[in-house]
Amino acid sequence: MTYIPRKCGVKFKPPTIVLIYEDENTKKTRQRLIPIRNFSRFSDCSRAAEEIKNNPRHQLYLDGVSQQQLQKLYQLLKDCLNGLSLENSLEAFVRTNPINPEEDLNKLDDNELAKKEKNNG
Repeated sequence: MTYIPRKCGVKFKPPTIVLIYEDENTKKTRQRLIPIRNFSRFSDCSRAAEEIKNNPRHQLYLDGVSQQQLQKLYQLLKDCLNGLSLENSLEAFVRTNPINPEEDLNKLDDNELAKKEKNNG
């Protein structure tokens, strides 16, 4: 069975990852709610994203979702737990992870390219 993720988001109360996916066999669109447990405002977002992606219960569904997207969702949740609004949290995320569509990555040397890939995924 293969699942094609269509949308992935986060719900703050209760903390949940919402995944809208398409079942490739039946061509039906479905929604999966993945509860986020044992996550506090002091938790590591990258570790939590890795754990949920490798969880055998959710692995089939989250296979098509990138690690960076899950990290972003966890960061939004963490900011919410710290008292930031969604708008402020998204602003801060854009500031810390700038993506410039005008930049030509073909002109960068290997070290700079590796650094960009690490930062942007």
